[in-house]
Amino acid sequence: MDKFVEYIECISFEENEQTKSVIPVPKEKDIKIFVNGYELVSILCTPYKIKNLVVGFLYSEGILSHLEDIESFELKQNDSIADIKLKGKFEKPLKKTLTSGFGKGTMFRSDGKKVSKGGYISPVKINSLVKQFENKMELYRISGAVHATALGDSDTVLLVAEDIGRHNTFDKIQGECLMKGIDTKGKIILTTGRISSEMLLKASRMGIAVAGSMKSPTGNSVLLAKEFGITLIGHANGSKFVVYTHKYRFSDFAGD
Repeated sequence: MDKFVEYIECISFEENEQTKSVIPVPKEKDIKIFVNGYELVSILCTPYKIKNLVVGFLYSEGILSHLEDIESFELKQNDSIADIKLKGKFEKPLKKTLTSGFGKGTMFRSDGKKVSKGGYISPVKINSLVKQFENKMELYRISGAVHATALGDSDTVLLVAEDIGRHNTFDKIQGECLMKGIDTKGKIILTTGRISSEMLLKASRMGIAVAGSMKSPTGNSVLLAKEFGITLIGHANGSKFVVYTHKYRFSDFAGD
């Protein structure tokens, strides 16, 4: 992970004492995505798992339906341009939405999908997944300046993605799942950042049963989770959490 950070000389103050130190900070890069020759969007990201990010973004936004839709994928100019050629006709999106958060990502879709019932899990296993997740945050451990998202089943964290952008981590997970043939339906997703409505929509398109955050969801994400059948949890720290919607997935484990 060291290649995704840069080390900055700085001065640390503690009360009236100052010391020179070298602090790691995450690198960031502007990736321009071209689809069939058309510049679709620029994404500011951590230059780690770039192909996963691009493929996941295109799939989440409905530009890809299957991995097989891609005729060719090439990273150019020191990985600053992702040039994708699709087999079929590409129709340029008519609407663009800036996402919440300091980085201001881009979305072209505002629709979600109803998630199937099922996906029962115990509180003990959620806490276990949160602890596993914390142990797998490599870039966060080095720099402390990124978000992380994990995908898991009821027992194990399967994938982790880290990035300066919350939304990017969801897209990196989606892209890696597509390329590795991992079915996201009924799975659990955990993230370090707040779950906003845009992130909840991404989770619904993945068929996620339980979406959890170490922080709080927004009001709109709670409404959408109710509508799409997702169990939404927050303030998860490995020993406790809060359930906002569809508590039935925990109902068989009350008192555990």
